[in-house]
Amino acid sequence: MLWYQFARLGLGQELEDITRILATYDAKRLSLLVDDIINTYRNEARSTNDMELRNHILFLQQAQTYLLLKYAIKHADIGLIRRAVARCCIYFHGSGQHKYAYEMLYLYCLISTSAASSELQWTILANSLINHQGAADS
Repeated sequence: MLWYQFARLGLGQELEDITRILATYDAKRLSLLVDDIINTYRNEARSTNDMELRNHILFLQQAQTYLLLKYAIKHADIGLIRRAVARCCIYFHGSGQHKYAYEMLYLYCLISTSAASSELQWTILANSLINHQGAADS
């Protein structure tokens, strides 16, 4: 799918070309590329019996959620964190990880409803998800 997307954009078709191009991409640009691939194949993946294609699209959608959460934590963007937590609720429930699903639902309830004031919502997120030190390993 990536090779097809790069060929469609006229960026190259050889492995070396793609490796060189991807090395220059930052997280935002890579996320836009993933979005474009998902949007290109979304309708086809829903109606096809090709399980490999369907699994590739599902993987990309989950990777997209991970990139969204990583970006939101790095930049302390509470709105994006809310969006990512909502997706995580669905992913964990669908995968049978009910304890994680419960934790995400509880977090979502605290940060997205009137169960907590806006100051408390920010504090909950700041103390649980946001990287205060800005270090890659914290």
